Amino acid sequence: AEMTKFQDVSAFEKMSVSDIKKFFESQNQAFAKSLPPDEKARVSEKVYLLFEGIEGIDRKTIWPKLIGNKLRITPELYFSLQTMSLVNFPKSVERVIVEDLKRNLRSVYEDYTKQEVSKGGKPCKIEEMPLLKNIKEILMCFQVYRGDIGYVQGMSHLCMTLHKIFKNNIETFKNFCKIIKTHNN
Repeated sequence: AEMTKFQDVSAFEKMSVSDIKKFFESQNQAFAKSLPPDEKARVSEKVYLLFEGIEGIDRKTIWPKLIGNKLRITPELYFSLQTMSLVNFPKSVERVIVEDLKRNLRSVYEDYTKQEVSKGGKPCKIEEMPLLKNIKEILMCFQVYRGDIGYVQGMSHLCMTLHKIFKNNIETFKNFCKIIKTHNN
């Protein structure tokens, strides 16, 4: 079965969420038909996107549309949370976040340091790495925003994945909060 390929991303961006879901269903059905009979029994039709993705559409385009912003997180709210996280933030929570990030970023840090040195730069401490600073900021803002949930070990993985896609703290925070809310209900 032929999988649909999007040549015009702007057309996809204009689709409603229900149209996107219908599109995914059609792709899943096409994917299921392409599997050998013995594979169909053990592989869910819903796994198409995990294996194949959609040519011409990246996660940065589709995730915000599917995740949405029902929490109405704005840049102003983010900057307010950022300011609040700089004032009287519990040092014990900050230490847990930083230690978790150091553990998770070890290999990323080693690659980053090699790149910096190869460009003629000096190696930095892991705490000075821009990615660590961004993820720490986002997680500290989340701690202020949802103190009832707080920081839980492993949240940095999700946050890093989202930041890799969005490359923007506000978009990462918005999508991170929605995902946590969805799975915390």
